[in-house]
Amino acid sequence: MLIKIDVNAEQEAVVSGRELHEILEIGTQYTKWFERMKEYGFVENQDFATVSQKCLIANGGYQEKVDHAIKIAQSLGGNEYIRDVNNEIYTLLNMRMGVNLEQRRTNKRRRMADEGICKSRREKTSRLDVIAEDKKLIEGYVAIVKEMAVKYHAPKIVDDTWREE
Repeated sequence: MLIKIDVNAEQEAVVSGRELHEILEIGTQYTKWFERMKEYGFVENQDFATVSQKCLIANGGYQEKVDHAIKIAQSLGGNEYIRDVNNEIYTLLNMRMGVNLEQRRTNKRRRMADEGICKSRREKTSRLDVIAEDKKLIEGYVAIVKEMAVKYHAPKIVDDTWREE
């Protein structure tokens, strides 16, 4: 499973704390896990922003659901490096897996056009969309991302907690 990266109002790359929690298959409840992350030095309005929304529940009422927009790529010196890191990941994936992600994306867009999918949706198709369709590419992508995390000294998650390498 791949995690979606969004851009906040300050043009910083962020990920959903709840999505990250789910993808990492953290055993503890999200709110407890995130409180622990704050104990390890996460600072609100610096490293993350709290986001809440009202969700409809079974009895017809609403419940407030809290999520966090977590900033990423700060260990690289800021968000301007995300494009460079992504390109490095895709280049390594092309080389190791013997594929051409750009060609696959072009082919995917052509198939989408043949299926009558609107141009704006086709234009938004990314290399991650191509990777997400192929189990071997997903495995290669995850392995490369893990290597990059070590290379750029990203925090490591062990037993539901962040550890600096």
